[in-house]
Amino acid sequence: MEQEGSSAKPTEQNAPKILDVTPMENYRLRLSLDVGNVLELDMKNRLQTVWFYSLWDRELFRSVATDGENLTFGGALQYSFEDLLLLVLAPASDGEEAEPYV
Repeated sequence: MEQEGSSAKPTEQNAPKILDVTPMENYRLRLSLDVGNVLELDMKNRLQTVWFYSLWDRELFRSVATDGENLTFGGALQYSFEDLLLLVLAPASDGEEAEPYV
């Protein structure tokens, strides 16, 4: 029998809030959370995917902002905290570092 809360999934009520997001070198993002944790996401190995490809544009990548629940790039592209958690939990690609298509 499962214990209560043992497989708890983040919900709007209990998901951490993003207090601050900082774009860093090499397509990394540093997120400060309201629970005291700092999450650093290495986005470079995800930029070859359709979902994140437009973030190769450095100016767009550096424009990241948060409303506490989402990350927004350039005021248009938006990713939820849940999307980012899936990114963290998904295995990285095994190939060489991705380069943008020209």
